[in-house]
Parts: sequence; structure tokens; C-alpha cells
Amino acid sequence: MSAQPSKSQRVIELGETLLSNLREMEGVGLAAPLSSSQIQNMQRMIQERVDSITRAQLPPRNMRFNYLTRETIDSWPLGIPLATLVCEFEERYNNL
Repeated sequence: MSAQPSKSQRVIELGETLLSNLREMEGVGLAAPLSSSQIQNMQRMIQERVDSITRAQLPPRNMRFNYLTRETIDSWPLGIPLATLVCEFEERYNNL
């Protein structure tokens, strides 16, 4: 019987999936629904959160903001399925 991944590990895996999808989107170039700077900024913020989990150095809960979710809702075009994953990742991260 295999052990279930921890809550932290599941958040890391979701973050890595997001990073992979954003790299693919960035590779599309002009056809991507987001600008290169939006993609790079999102990658940076997700990677910072994944790194904080890996190092077990999460900020206190009251210092974990919903910036990724707000950025996604405010500046991404409507209808990008990846946006739902970004919001889910941030919610899970903030609940660790």
C-alpha cells in the first residue's frame, strides 16, 4: 500500500503543474492569451510559494495574501482554464 502525498506535497505538485503549463504558454509566444511579462510574473510568484513550502518557511497565515487570485481575476482574459488552477493553488497554499 503506497502512502498518500502530504497536503504540502500536493500543493507543490499543483504548483509544478502550473509552472509547466505557464512555460508551455510562454513558448506559444504571440498566440498566448497572456503577455510574456504576465506569464513570467506569475511563474515567479508561484515558484516563490513552492520554494517556501519546500524550505518549510511559509509566512504566517495572516501574511499570506490572495495576490495570485486577484492578479488572475483582474488582468487575465476570461475563459483561461489555467486561471482556476492558479486560484486553487493559492487557496491550498494559504491553508497550509
